[in-house]
Amino acid sequence: MKNYVAIASRPVFNNAATVIYAVEYSIDGAVLVGDVYGDTRKTPRFSRIRYNVQGDAYFMHYGRREYLLDYV
Repeated sequence: MKNYVAIASRPVFNNAATVIYAVEYSIDGAVLVGDVYGDTRKTPRFSRIRYNVQGDAYFMHYGRREYLLDYV
């Protein structure tokens, strides 16, 4: 697997996190997102950036909304 460098993350529990590796700036913006479980990394994949009624940016990850504001 390619050696990606995380630019933002959000902890899920004790030693796991959801990580953003890249942001694609275009008309249809996307984020490259993956999961990290201790030393194990799941293969990252692109998710389209969407906006809710209030204008907050989010992407879908395993069927749930992940807001970009929650990532540090």
